[in-house]
Amino acid sequence: MAIAHFVLTLLLVAACDGKPSPGSGPSAASGSAPPPPVVDKSPYCGKQPCPCEKGKFENHFGYEECDLKAPLVVQGVPCDKGHIEFHAGGKLRQCEQTSTPYATDGVTCGGNWHISFHKNGKLARCGSITPVTIGTYKLSGPNLALFSDGSLADGELAVDAVIDGIPCASHVTLYPGGKLQACTIGAKT
Repeated sequence: MAIAHFVLTLLLVAACDGKPSPGSGPSAASGSAPPPPVVDKSPYCGKQPCPCEKGKFENHFGYEECDLKAPLVVQGVPCDKGHIEFHAGGKLRQCEQTSTPYATDGVTCGGNWHISFHKNGKLARCGSITPVTIGTYKLSGPNLALFSDGSLADGELAVDAVIDGIPCASHVTLYPGGKLQACTIGAKT
């Protein structure tokens, strides 16, 4: 009889894809209901739910956003409490960084700055704390913006440069493809 019960149990478990049927197991014997499964309604923060102030995300212009109650490392980025946004599909769009620096795409982003990313996961904007070369431009930081292909969109030149025949010093803003949009005029170099 015990062997028949064992075989029947194996057949039932196999028929349920290896999951015990509801009402079976130790909690059924004690008469109490099993605890409800933990459902992560905000999977963007990894293995734990995002600690959102309102307890949930809100959709705002196609982005999922909330205000974090506490600092949290999100997808490798040290995010401080406050506003956080995700692209559709769950990739981090932006957050306020904690005081911990974060390095990505050859740029070291300083702590306590806003950091944002493009849909493809590439760095979009941050406060660079170390000099960096993007393309042919040597930049000093701190404010740095990149296009989704990693090329320079906006930044502070460390060295004067002639761009499209214009001598530029300090701040420069480029169009996609590298054409000059604006810059602080400098001496001819």
